[in-house]
Amino acid sequence: MKTASLDACKYFLFTLSLFITLIGAVSLALGIMGYLQSGSSQQLINLPITILILIVSSSTIIAGFFGCIGSSIENKSLLVTFFLLVVLLLVSEIVLVIIIFRQQSHSKSTALTSIAEYHTSPSSQVYWDDLQRRMICCGYDNFKDWKNETLPNSCCGIHPLPCTTSSPYLSITGCSSYYNRYHDIVGYLQIAVSLLEIIAVVLTCVVFDSFSEYEIA
Repeated sequence: MKTASLDACKYFLFTLSLFITLIGAVSLALGIMGYLQSGSSQQLINLPITILILIVSSSTIIAGFFGCIGSSIENKSLLVTFFLLVVLLLVSEIVLVIIIFRQQSHSKSTALTSIAEYHTSPSSQVYWDDLQRRMICCGYDNFKDWKNETLPNSCCGIHPLPCTTSSPYLSITGCSSYYNRYHDIVGYLQIAVSLLEIIAVVLTCVVFDSFSEYEIA
């Protein structure tokens, strides 16, 4: 009976570790995507946050690997390493989630400041033209964010005609949806993997204790 219970715990821990590894891989891929796009979207995708996502995601994959191998070969050292990594990751992921969702609340003021500098700052002009054409959007919430500013032609995509509020080509969707979608996905992935890691921590203790009892028996 003890052997059957131990095997069940091992397989469950292996499955959890595998899911943790897969979620870490998806999060890493999103982090790489954000890093590659940070040159043109830096004002909406914060580069330091993206780097933090890369570090946490890579560590999650490594931790999941230790969990998979440790549970399958019943290695106590690997399980202890897995346990310690997961505990550290839990703290890191909680901090990362807080930073990600707090960043969203500050992004609008940064974007509106950049919009106000569109006609005086070449970097803001290049940034908004690239973002609005590529994402088919206009402004942060919508085209009204430009207020007294003349609408950039990029608000009408690739069409060469002057862009106005009555233009049939005007993008009515704001660019914030692109930023929020990216950070929501990453943030909720971190929450999901954190929940799995909490279960994995408890299960690791059970498996480790079962190993000890099995050896004594």
